Amino acid sequence: MNGPLSRDLVANGVVAQADCYHCGESVPPGADFSLEIDGLSRPMCCPGCRAVASLIADSGLTRFYEQRTTYSERPDDGGALAADDAFAIYDEAELLAQFSQPGENGELDARLLIGGVSCAACTWLIETSLLRLDGVRAASLNLAQARLDLRFDPGKIRASELFARITALGYRVQPWHSSAQRDQAQSEYRR
Repeated sequence: MNGPLSRDLVANGVVAQADCYHCGESVPPGADFSLEIDGLSRPMCCPGCRAVASLIADSGLTRFYEQRTTYSERPDDGGALAADDAFAIYDEAELLAQFSQPGENGELDARLLIGGVSCAACTWLIETSLLRLDGVRAASLNLAQARLDLRFDPGKIRASELFARITALGYRVQPWHSSAQRDQAQSEYRR
């Protein structure tokens, strides 16, 4: 199945398409960032889209492409490859306490603000991907508020790893607080 957004022309099992399968932007002439997804070679416009699509495919989450109603935002070329170290500051107890609180059995309940979420398929992708990580007990994304509520065991997974996974999926993430939510909503409205 090619998904509702695809404008694919399939010949001999190869997809010919002028637009990036992930973000919908034009693929530059001569660029070869294609990736096999569901048995078909899918064109990608940049290393960032290829990295995000590869993570989605390698995680067995290609259903995302079948269910989405809009293209994903084009990730920063390096953003999709961000290491956990890029978010290590969020592992520091003082900062972690600003967006999380102790839950049951030593777990933490955290609230994050997610940018770039545009449809229910995005919600499904983020929740499903996070729930597959060892130590994540619950993940619930409120699409209207772009707010992700997480419960995780800090003895098994660090906050920085959660931030890195969300970024690797092609979304922006930051600790949630009402002023950040308001600023992000205004920014996304302008986009």
